[in-house]
Amino acid sequence: MSKSQEYSLSEIAVHNKEKDLWLIINNMVYDLSKFAKIHPGGLGVLLPLAGKDATKEFYALHQE
Repeated sequence: MSKSQEYSLSEIAVHNKEKDLWLIINNMVYDLSKFAKIHPGGLGVLLPLAGKDATKEFYALHQE
């Protein structure tokens, strides 16, 4: 994703499926569509957060 592109929360929210999966982390939007199926924690941890702000959950599992 481009750093200069801005998205509304409603635009991000529609990207909530396995093959179209975006997350917000630290106010940055990440397209994890291709990465989701190889994510070490599995798709099951990403899918419930798809299209949402996952900052809190991300840092609960990853080092800052």
